[in-house]
Amino acid sequence: MVKTDDANKVFYFVDADNIPEELQDRFNWDSFSAEIRDGELYQKVYLGYQEARMMREEKLFQNVGDRIEDFFGNRMIIADIFPETGTVLDNLYFVKVSAPISDC
Repeated sequence: MVKTDDANKVFYFVDADNIPEELQDRFNWDSFSAEIRDGELYQKVYLGYQEARMMREEKLFQNVGDRIEDFFGNRMIIADIFPETGTVLDNLYFVKVSAPISDC
């Protein structure tokens, strides 16, 4: 969990063995491979429905595939937004277990 000025942000650190059953049809371990764009390395982040909604309202991104240059200390690409589940999964950021997330 990372504390920001106005909220706590909860990260789900994904590895090959802990992909939530509800989301296994949406991504797999290989889905988290980093990408190089314009000579820079970007990690991928998958967003729960509610987190994506809030980030869009804050104008942090608009579409899947958008880049965020400083997302808790990382260059990130919005890899996907999960459909609403009505569970805690809607409020999570899903990142590769090796992504170094820093406090704001």
